Amino acid sequence: MIIEISSSGGIAGLPAAGVSKRLVVDDKSDAQKAEICSAFDPKNLTKLADKATAEGAADTITYKIVVTDNDEEKHEFDIAEEALPAEMLDMIDDM
Repeated sequence: MIIEISSSGGIAGLPAAGVSKRLVVDDKSDAQKAEICSAFDPKNLTKLADKATAEGAADTITYKIVVTDNDEEKHEFDIAEEALPAEMLDMIDDM
């Protein structure tokens, strides 16, 4: 599994606040693989992507997450930061 994450938006849409990361999950330990694969499972990401951003929310950061599974199928999601659990945001920071 490969996970690619980029972000946009934020304070006045400044690109300096954006991230761009790529993680090859197979390079991680078995414990890390299990945790990452569970958190970034396309079924879970679909649920998070379906959560609507609060109407009128200012300075929202949006994460574009692309998961390429072991069958080389790509799953793309645009998810508002407020829809992501704190644990997942920590994982993104640690990538």
